[in-house]
Amino acid sequence: MGDMKEIRDAALAYYHNLSEQQKLDVYAFFQKMDTDGDGAITFKEFEQIFASSSHGDHFNRIFQDVDKNGDGSLDFEESVTLYYSLVNGRVIGCDGCRVSFIKGLYFTCVDCFHHNETITFDLCSSCYGSRNYVHHHSNFLDNYALLRSKAAYNNKSNAVLNTVNTGASVVNTGVNVANTVGNIASAASLCSIM
Repeated sequence: MGDMKEIRDAALAYYHNLSEQQKLDVYAFFQKMDTDGDGAITFKEFEQIFASSSHGDHFNRIFQDVDKNGDGSLDFEESVTLYYSLVNGRVIGCDGCRVSFIKGLYFTCVDCFHHNETITFDLCSSCYGSRNYVHHHSNFLDNYALLRSKAAYNNKSNAVLNTVNTGASVVNTGVNVANTVGNIASAASLCSIM
């Protein structure tokens, strides 16, 4: 299912490129969870924040995944990974085997992605490869290919719009020239020199 290193690296890269205000927001997130102020978020503190959630077991596994050194608590750097994962929607679960946090490449149903703004159908590589899922669509792309296809589609759409706008501009120019010629011809017909 991949490993957390890539996600941790991405989280820290994002953090280091945040504005100072955004970094303060991340630190406030950490402080809110560190209820005893000892500089670490214990599982008990973490659990209190997410106790009202119906996904308790899901969050237990996320905590374990984010706890890089396995000491049962999250230091600030580990909380940055948690923050990134939650805020950026990086906590993707597999709809095949029900693993709660796909840590690497995954596959998304393209039809669901394009037609449903809130729910996607996602699979880990193992479930997609072994067809361990039941779903009414069969058009899947991995997360990287899906992103690239979306960018290509947007670029193609922009190219079509530019072509249409250029064509409209040519037509408008032609109409303007025709109107000008017509105006000159009308003016010439009013001339009584001949």
